[in-house]
Amino acid sequence: MAQQDLRIQKTKRSLLAAFFKLAETQDFDQITIDQLCQTALIRRNTFYRHFEDKYSFVDYVIEKSLNDIYSKHIQDYPDLSTEDYYYQVVHESLAFIDNHKRFISTMFNSRFNDLLSSQVSNRIMVVVDREVEKYKSLGRHFPKNTRFTTRFFTGGILSILYQWIMSDFAMSVDELSREITQLILAFWRALSVEV
Repeated sequence: MAQQDLRIQKTKRSLLAAFFKLAETQDFDQITIDQLCQTALIRRNTFYRHFEDKYSFVDYVIEKSLNDIYSKHIQDYPDLSTEDYYYQVVHESLAFIDNHKRFISTMFNSRFNDLLSSQVSNRIMVVVDREVEKYKSLGRHFPKNTRFTTRFFTGGILSILYQWIMSDFAMSVDELSREITQLILAFWRALSVEV
């Protein structure tokens, strides 16, 4: 069983690497399953054992990428100060986007925009919800409906990301990371008051 799990992981890693390699030079709609399999050095029927089609694969790509970014922060940055923690989370997320500019731009300008936005939004909301609970445990008070707070904040972050991508990444990752970190800190200070 463990051997099978390793093969599945290896297959998915190969497909992921192949996808990002192809996405550097082609739009998502142009990438075929045959190209993906040839680049990943796997058979077409192996692809279909794991994914229904190209669209279920891209759903996996987005989910896997987001999981990798956000799970790393939980493990790697627990002892950083709040400002350093937010900066690291934001910086690494923006660096991922910057390293995959073509793919991200293509996704934002395609019919997958809703899927990408939804998955990114859900991931940000999980992080924000966790932070709200952390601040509550420290005796801070938030507006009664914290879901509105979470959605408001998430919408702002998504808007900034969208503008950055649509401006062809006019700001550097470092500069934008600092700006977003300061907004996050100001947001928490404005909303959470000691009871």
